[in-house]
Amino acid sequence: MKQKIASKINLFKSDESGVSAIEYAVILSLLSGALLIALPPVGTGLASTFNVVDVAVGGQSQAQSSPLSATPQASGNCKKSGGSSSSGSKWGWKR
Repeated sequence: MKQKIASKINLFKSDESGVSAIEYAVILSLLSGALLIALPPVGTGLASTFNVVDVAVGGQSQAQSSPLSATPQASGNCKKSGGSSSSGSKWGWKR
């Protein structure tokens, strides 16, 4: 009985099948950390390039308008209609 337990323990000690998975996990974590450090400057440069192109084609720069404030604002002369609009507006707003 003692010999069987000792042989099982020795087999467990010599088994290296899980070592490669751990090595791959360490490599993956190092690569993802390097990407997190390296990619934000690329994203900033890319955003500024798109802003330059946007301004060049007649759009607004990022400093003047953010994507969060890009929702259309209702003007003061819009009135909510009572039901279906004759102008065919899906939302029932007419001027």
